[in-house]
Amino acid sequence: MKQTKFGKRIQNWHRPLAPNALRARYRRLREKDPGLLTRAGISEEDPGGEDWPSDWYEDEIGEDDTLPYWHTQLCSAVLHDHVPLRALGTLFPETPHATPSRLWEGSPEALVASLAAHVERLTRYKGDDPELVLTLRAALDRQSQERLQQYLPKSARELCLFALFWYRSPLTWQPESGVSLPEHLFAPYPVPAFLSQALRRSIRFPNYKWLCWLILLGRSVSLKSAAATFGWNLPSRLPHFLSQVPSLMAPELACACAEVLRLGGTEADLRRLCLDRSYLLDPTDPNLAPGELDFWRETVRWLGAQGGELVQGELAQVLAWGRHRHTEARARGEQPFRWSGRSVQAVREQSLLYQRNRYSWRSGGELYRWDSHGWDWSGEAADVTGWSVTELTKSSQLGEEGAALRHCVGGYGRRCHSGTSAIFSVRYQEKRRVTVEVNPTNGVLVQVHGSDNRPPEPDEQRVVALWHQSVVLPALAKATPPDPCSGTTPAAAAQATG
Repeated sequence: MKQTKFGKRIQNWHRPLAPNALRARYRRLREKDPGLLTRAGISEEDPGGEDWPSDWYEDEIGEDDTLPYWHTQLCSAVLHDHVPLRALGTLFPETPHATPSRLWEGSPEALVASLAAHVERLTRYKGDDPELVLTLRAALDRQSQERLQQYLPKSARELCLFALFWYRSPLTWQPESGVSLPEHLFAPYPVPAFLSQALRRSIRFPNYKWLCWLILLGRSVSLKSAAATFGWNLPSRLPHFLSQVPSLMAPELACACAEVLRLGGTEADLRRLCLDRSYLLDPTDPNLAPGELDFWRETVRWLGAQGGELVQGELAQVLAWGRHRHTEARARGEQPFRWSGRSVQAVREQSLLYQRNRYSWRSGGELYRWDSHGWDWSGEAADVTGWSVTELTKSSQLGEEGAALRHCVGGYGRRCHSGTSAIFSVRYQEKRRVTVEVNPTNGVLVQVHGSDNRPPEPDEQRVVALWHQSVVLPALAKATPPDPCSGTTPAAAAQATG
């Protein structure tokens, strides 16, 4: 039997491909997504840079890693319709300039209403809205999809889902025009440069916020008037400062910069805030913890007035101390921490004392140990497999937890040793996710924080609640006799109030 064909060694006994033949898998992938295998578009540099935190840019994460199932199904249904007919494109070419339904026409109020309704429809899609699929298919053509895939490969799918709001076709865009492709698609009027840059990256479902901003600002619609419809927390006059934001900033950081400018600060004040990652927030996010935005704004004002007197190392130390005081006051229901009236010298001294206590375990000082409450837990059910909750019982463990998640739990040794607090590390596949403080006398969850004091994510909240209900409260109920007067246990009371 022949061992070679066309001058090449045969690797197996199956018939080799002819020189011009294509593998079936290659053809299938090419027909499914013409830009998947070969992309002739420009390669854009990552504008994250080293000057500003780039954590909000998620390019390093695969775009399918966190997308919900139904969003992926919707994109496939819209963009990959009639796959077998694509091979006949040369015989039956599609219309080169398909005309989408003009939902962008009409009054500003009508645009806001139709855009909000479209976003709601996309986010609620569960395979039960064939009319949406057919409408989006009718607004698209293959050439437009390929052009978006060529020049905006990371956001092409989501931009196609908003084809009903295209002001111009992507086929009429010229790379040398000086106008970005997102602006060409949606905006007849100029928009802040950071929005156009944001749409070059993956658009994370269901966060279509920045795309909606570009559409509205590109049609000269007031963001302030649209905020109530979309649920955005938009401070007054913040949109006026968006045009002064550097173009290479991530959108959340750009909003923070605009708010700093609105408060009378400068870009230098924002750079000072960036020394502590827990201060990096989006001031337009309606889901911020109560009092968080007020504390952030007060910090900005204090830095603008007195922050220049502190060197960089002192400033990071002061910001960490302020975050600790604010978090502690909020967790224990005390009066909110205020920056006003505090001198630089007093703040410097108190923050230094806080840092010494926080890292005392590293130098062997105040090495506390305490007994475990026996509330450790590991998930065994299918939906919590890989999760675990472990109590920290030494000052060094608290210090390691605080250093890993960049928060202040390292200074809780004395409190845990005295029995007024119990600290637990919640992990997923051995990776630290959130830290939980529990009042060991009544089982109340005092606070739950992730890295940089961020609030817990939905999956973390679910795990903490399951552990609290199935381990902590039953253990306290078993250990505590019923109150003869009330007929309830302290654990039951904590469950009712928690």
